[in-house]
Amino acid sequence: MGEFVSVAKAAHIVGISIDQMHQQINDGTLSTARGMIHLDDLCQCYPNTKIDGVDMVAWVNKIKEGSLSQGSDKSPNDMSRSELVTQLQKVRLEMSYQRNRVKKHEEVLASLRQSLLHMKDQSSEPNQLQSLISWIDRQL
Repeated sequence: MGEFVSVAKAAHIVGISIDQMHQQINDGTLSTARGMIHLDDLCQCYPNTKIDGVDMVAWVNKIKEGSLSQGSDKSPNDMSRSELVTQLQKVRLEMSYQRNRVKKHEEVLASLRQSLLHMKDQSSEPNQLQSLISWIDRQL
């Protein structure tokens, strides 16, 4: 499961003001899920960010490796209600984030498909573009 940080923490990590971070969210440069920023998105926007002398990519990889140990070693039957609720909230947040990413990818593919259709109409070699359009259709 990925790691989320607050907008304030994300701004602190990359060294900008909270207002600047909110501006990037409003501009669509960064997305949020319930007011939290996924570290994958933050890394994509700020690939050279350093955290305590460690580059952002290494830090995120360390978080991802540790995320397995953050899950409870207990079976669900041995977990308290509050532990189960906490785990469920984390899973819901991650699912929401992943659904949004899938939706964005689908929108990009649909836009690409439309552009290719337009190019095909003006192309001297429409068969090559049609092959690519057909491939996209099979992937969707």
